[in-house]
Amino acid sequence: MPTTKRITVAPRIRDQITVDLAGKEYLIESPKASIGLAMADRLLGAGENTQAVMDGLRDWIDTTFGDKQGGKVWGRLMDPEDDVDIPQIVDLITQLAEAATPNPTT
Repeated sequence: MPTTKRITVAPRIRDQITVDLAGKEYLIESPKASIGLAMADRLLGAGENTQAVMDGLRDWIDTTFGDKQGGKVWGRLMDPEDDVDIPQIVDLITQLAEAATPNPTT
């Protein structure tokens, strides 16, 4: 009688990350690499279409921060008096991508 084999893949434990975004703290869960790659591809594919870039940023902010916090972050981005601007969001995207990438083993 043939034997039955079983393979189990454990779920990834999603760490919580405190993000200090230009002086205000937010608590988020570490993003899934698959979502990050899809959104990065979408932003890169937007090219010079400013509406597509802004839509991509809005989706990234909402996905990363959640609906409640995402709306507040977006509001800060659109507020001419707030220090959050596109370079800060791009810096955050980069830092989160680096944090989500596992260190290679040696």
